Amino acid sequence: MLLQKEIKVTLQMWMDGNEDWVIISKQDPDGKKCSYSVVPTEVIIPGGKDIEKIQKLIDSYIKTFPKHVKRPFRVVSKEYLKYYLDGISSQFNDYDKAYLSWNDAVEMIKSGKYDQIVIDAIGLNGFLYDKNKKKIPRCLHIDQIQMHGQLRYNNPKRLTPEKIYKYLEKHSQVVDLHWEDIPYYNQDDDGKITRVPVFSFKPSGNKQFLNIVNIENRFNIENEIFKRLKILDKEGEV
Repeated sequence: MLLQKEIKVTLQMWMDGNEDWVIISKQDPDGKKCSYSVVPTEVIIPGGKDIEKIQKLIDSYIKTFPKHVKRPFRVVSKEYLKYYLDGISSQFNDYDKAYLSWNDAVEMIKSGKYDQIVIDAIGLNGFLYDKNKKKIPRCLHIDQIQMHGQLRYNNPKRLTPEKIYKYLEKHSQVVDLHWEDIPYYNQDDDGKITRVPVFSFKPSGNKQFLNIVNIENRFNIENEIFKRLKILDKEGEV
């Protein structure tokens, strides 16, 4: 009977040359794999050089974040961050390029560049978080399914997709406006609507962003967007 070889992991602390952030790494015995997380330096100062105490401090800090966001900070790539800021992170598929390597992350922190240090909760609730436990502002994307739904259920004046497009292209907070075809299996029975305009809504500032996304049911975010656009919502039409 073969016994499974025990895997030993060495915890290394990197704290040199920076007063704001610390990288905590886990290196396998062969040195081939190195996973890491990042944490604000002030969090671990009470732990001194006691690695076990430091880890407990980190765990306690992560638990203070909102529900479903209890995970370490990582350094994300510029490409991944841009997809997020544009509101289309769901379209980013190359997750091998989502995070910087250990060496790149160390160099970035040494140079004092912190804008790519985030807690990634995109897969859980669609947002990145900063060290202040706040959602990082981004554009809010309205996809083809959401737009088609608004046309069908919040459109008492039966506005056409063409008229909606013309209205949206004049709105200062609408970006990346374009047409997308509706798959045949999702088209209305009469087949009149075969394509719809899709776009991203750019909040006017952090306050508006938080007012929209910090609602009890995040699936109602699209309704909040259309309400501010004053089109295809329960209160306004073109």
